[in-house]
Amino acid sequence: MPEDFEEIKRKLDEARKEIRQKDQRINDLAAEKQQLEDRIAGLQRQRPRLRPNQLSAAFRTALDEMQQGLATGEGRAEYIVSRFETDLKINLTLDESENINFQLPGLDDIIPAENLSTLRLSFRPVPRASAPPADTIEVPNLIGMPKASALEAARAGQFTVGSTKELTSRAPEGTVIDQEPPPYSHTTAGTEVNLVISKRKQVEVPNVIGMEPETAAEAINSAGLSVGAVTEQASESPPGTIISQNPAPGTLAPVDSQMAIVIARSETIEVPAIVGLYRDKALAVLEEAKLKPGKISHKQSQERPYTVIAQNPGAGREVSPASAVDLILSMPKTVKVPDFRSVKQAEAEKMAKEFFLVIERTVTRRSRQPRGTVIDQKPEAGAEVAAGSAVTLTLSQGMQPG
Repeated sequence: MPEDFEEIKRKLDEARKEIRQKDQRINDLAAEKQQLEDRIAGLQRQRPRLRPNQLSAAFRTALDEMQQGLATGEGRAEYIVSRFETDLKINLTLDESENINFQLPGLDDIIPAENLSTLRLSFRPVPRASAPPADTIEVPNLIGMPKASALEAARAGQFTVGSTKELTSRAPEGTVIDQEPPPYSHTTAGTEVNLVISKRKQVEVPNVIGMEPETAAEAINSAGLSVGAVTEQASESPPGTIISQNPAPGTLAPVDSQMAIVIARSETIEVPAIVGLYRDKALAVLEEAKLKPGKISHKQSQERPYTVIAQNPGAGREVSPASAVDLILSMPKTVKVPDFRSVKQAEAEKMAKEFFLVIERTVTRRSRQPRGTVIDQKPEAGAEVAAGSAVTLTLSQGMQPG
């Protein structure tokens, strides 16, 4: 036992020693990291910063020198620098005045590429714009304007309106799609400006009534139109088919205009609230709502007999027309047995149901009463029994012939 304790103590000391060594290594690495970060920050401060205009000026000087080098060659062909493209790996900085500066890595710098930004430059020669002739003014850009606004702008710019013609286009109808002289050119005041006005192409609206939305969309797009507002409406048509469209089939509509469609959904009816109603009234309400009674059961309750004390589906639910609504009607704990005597069997069965009794058995015997008439009963009339109790009826067989 003492030997085990010494072994555990020795291992614990070794573990503590190893932890101290790792802590020291972590501290050394943290110090080394901080030294590297300080060195990088110092190098960045020492590295010269270039303003955007300085960088572009340096490239312009280089391009000029390249062009001069091309011009010194002999031969019948002349060469020019038509395009110069380069990607620079740089460091972007923001100075105290919130101006962007560029820093290029030095030749002996070792910096991972992912720590630098890429600046992509492309240069090409562009002819200098010649000065417009004297006594000319700039032609305004009228393209895209409605015709009335374009005419007003032309006159305000000291031009007169020349010819206007219409051309079928997908641009909004009545807008300028071309002009002569062209925008931003220069000419003398009073020059006529000729306009071309957009005229929308008219297409025949397809008939998509009865189609499913996916098929209808293909037909609409094929006709040069697009699907607009899509709504649903209760209908007796197959659910998911189109029952209405606007514009109407066969009419003309501007190309690219929208067509609204209405999709059929199953007609539903909100189940009325019939709890608390007497049975006959509840059945009338269901019939008026285009519903029908389902399973009718009874349950003892303090409510008036035959009052609806529960319904399924509940009030407010949406159901299909002619759906069945199950009812639970109240019934008393005890009832007084009615007098079934002298009535026919069918009438007796009806009476038993009204009084929450069950005709369990019928027997017959000869009697002067008409055949099928109740001539006796058990329990006797006026007896108070539990609701749902059984009743036995004796029916007349009539008199023996002869």
